[in-house]
This record gives sequence, C-alpha cells and structure tokens, in this order.
Amino acid sequence: MRRRLAAMALIAAGCSPVNPVPAPATNQPSQSAGLAASPSPPAARLLKRLPVAGITALAPSAGGVWYARSDGTHGWIGQIDSDGREAEQRVGPRPIAIATGGGSVYVAEAAGDDSTAARQNLVERIDPGSFKVLASASVGSPTDLTVLGNSVWVVTSGGDALALSASDLRTRGSVSLQGSGPAHIASAGKMLWVVNAKTEPAGYLLEQIDPVRVQQERTIPVEGGGTIAALAGGSLVWLATLGPVAGSGLLRSVDPDGSMSTPVLIGAPAGLVETDNRVWWASVDGRLGALDVRSLTTYSQVPVGTSGSALTVSSGLVWMAGDDLVLLQPSP
Repeated sequence: MRRRLAAMALIAAGCSPVNPVPAPATNQPSQSAGLAASPSPPAARLLKRLPVAGITALAPSAGGVWYARSDGTHGWIGQIDSDGREAEQRVGPRPIAIATGGGSVYVAEAAGDDSTAARQNLVERIDPGSFKVLASASVGSPTDLTVLGNSVWVVTSGGDALALSASDLRTRGSVSLQGSGPAHIASAGKMLWVVNAKTEPAGYLLEQIDPVRVQQERTIPVEGGGTIAALAGGSLVWLATLGPVAGSGLLRSVDPDGSMSTPVLIGAPAGLVETDNRVWWASVDGRLGALDVRSLTTYSQVPVGTSGSALTVSSGLVWMAGDDLVLLQPSP
C-alpha cells in the first residue's frame, strides 16, 4: 500500500513511478507538481448555488447536508437538500464543527465575542427532527469533533482529546496531546488522528490515538508552517497542510504505522474529504480539486468562488461552502 501511494503522488505530480519508497514527512514536493500541471478533466461540474452564508462546517445527511454557520454574533445549525429546502435553528454564537451518528447530530460550540452569551464551549447532542438539545457537555474550547462507534471525540485548543459517550456526552476518557492547539480530528481504520494547526518549532504535529485504550500511540512531526491544516479519514488518513508557496498546500496519505506518501502540491486547504476512491480538497481561495486513487491521477481544479470554508460529499454530490453553498457533480 505504501509503495502504491508513493507512486500515486508521483503520477499526480506528472512523473513516472519508479518503484518509489514512501517519503518521510520532511520530503519536499516535486518541482513539477505545480498547480498548473493538473491534467483534465475538471474535478467536477458546478450545478447550483444556494444562498447560505457564513458556513463553518458541513456533514452529510440524507438527500443533503447538515451545516453550522455564524455571522460573528449569532450562530445556527441547519439541514438543506439539493433543491434548497431548508430547516434551521439558532444555537450558540459560534458553532465550529458538526457531525452525525446514531441518529443524532453533534455540534461543537466555541466561544463567541460576548462572554455572557449562552451555549459556548460546549458539545451538544441534538435531535435532527426537532432540533431539541438531548445532551450537553462543557469541554473547554472545542476545535473539532468526530463520531466513532458509540463515542464522540472532541479536540480542544488546550491540547486535549476527549472521548464522550454518544448518548449522554459524559466523559469516558481523555488524552493529553503534545501538539499546540489541536485543530482537526478524523478516524481512519481503527485509529484516530489529530493534527494541530498552530505552528510547532518543526512544523505541524500529527498524533495517532487508540480509541479503545484511549491513549496516544505516536506523534509525527510534519514540515510546514502557519495555522491551516485539514484531515480526512477512510482506509487511510489524509493530511493537508500549508505548502512552501503562498496560497499552496501539501497533500499526503498516512499509513497506520505513520509512514507518509510523497506530498502532492494543492491549494491552501480549507476542507478535505475522502469518498468513493477520491480525495477532495477545497482551497481557501475558492477552488475545488480531487485525486482519484483508482486511476492514480489528479483532476483539474475548478474555480468555485472567492473563498472556501468547508467541504463534504453527500448523495453523490460535492458540497462546498464559501461565500455561499455550492453543489457540484463529480466528473466520471
């Protein structure tokens, strides 16, 4: 698998595979892996725009997506389908992550500008039909969450990963991480992965957690700098960080043993998701790109808007948030 992924990255960069070995985290991308080198066809075709602004997070739902959004003072969560039919409910001032599992919706609510406002620094379990809060837990300052089995895992800016019961959100365990300001968490295989988004002395830190034993397994330094990173889980975990050129990013796959593939140069990541043998990325400057794991090729990036903030795939469509909510049909 590691040989194949390294070959995949070289082909995506416009090079021929020559039985490569997985590159360490410090490898630089190929000089030919520039953004202009992406082959056709385009990653997707734009279908429509829905006027939903301020989206901070997306999650799949039947026939559409769940979203969290904020205007800086007030926050909402909502569900919308591809025809624009929408249901929405006020929450705390700054919902920053949303996930689904076991028939419930889970929302991470960070602190807003008004310290007296309700529903801050919480994780909430919400009924998807009535929007009623079924359970709530204070977690410090959350930055992301994911649902794995009967647990909700949340990471905080204080450097903790918390395992909460999916039913009543009681704390089952916690892991103190080495990274500064954990930002994103994803599951891949039987493991959880966390990447910090604050600059460490040597770049980013990618940390692996065993969710059964509730303990950290390994910490992997990754070159880079800045405050942007993204994770996507599947059979492997995919990591996107800021790249060496302004506006660029680096995409790598990570094996369960921590081995990384050669990085592929992409746009500065705003969102990342793996589905149907493709890895999709949204860039902060409003472009959508994809890498096809089966054919070992990348697709041409599609200009979608002037910014990107979140990304998911649901009901066979790509949903990308930025200035508005954009629906795209993946290329065959």
